[in-house]
Amino acid sequence: LSPYFNELSEDSQKRFDKNILRIFDSKNPVDQKILENAPLLLNHLDNESVEHFNAVKELLNSAEIKFEIDPKLVRGLDYYTHTTFEIISDSVGAQSALCGGGRYDLLIEQLGGKPTPGVGFAAGMERILLACKNEGLLEDKPVTIDVYVALLNKDFKTQAFKLALDLRRNRIKTEIDYLNRSLKAQMREANKLNAKVVVFFGGDEFARKEAAVKIMDTGAQEIFPLSELLLKIKEFL
Repeated sequence: LSPYFNELSEDSQKRFDKNILRIFDSKNPVDQKILENAPLLLNHLDNESVEHFNAVKELLNSAEIKFEIDPKLVRGLDYYTHTTFEIISDSVGAQSALCGGGRYDLLIEQLGGKPTPGVGFAAGMERILLACKNEGLLEDKPVTIDVYVALLNKDFKTQAFKLALDLRRNRIKTEIDYLNRSLKAQMREANKLNAKVVVFFGGDEFARKEAAVKIMDTGAQEIFPLSELLLKIKEFL
């Protein structure tokens, strides 16, 4: 590139000494014209890199993951070793890259740590969601939970929160009111979330160490001791 230095774009001239490989990434048409006959990294790999690259391709093929080799793909950071990659989608317009990254097996050691292999990427969440939507990959499933804990009295919020935590730890999808809403508003929320069971927490029942439980699809309601609540809810579900 040295004979063409004065013809390169301003950005590429800045990259010439700092990170010359980034010139491959230039979108400037003059830069791209100059690079047409430039040597490519793939033609100058050592034996270790060739072996590693072939292993990556073999694994991708065995996993039936489609890929294209881009001889001019470079990343904006200098710590990558061996593989760099981008995941792209044709369904999100001109900005087709959903994420990009690579291996950085030497980075931890360079920072003073023990030799540690690593791989990572940065992703655009909005682009991923847009691609999933445009490609019909997002299922429009109704929200469903197992249990809604309805507070009859905000004074029992701590105990109700502990109940919700116990239910979640038992893999029971549970929601609870955090906004001190009325019981009517809480029931609207339970219906909106398609709760299978509503536990009414507070009132006279709580004073007797009990709680009322309503099965939403039948409307049946029963009162159980707090000590049996988890077991009874599991039976209902």
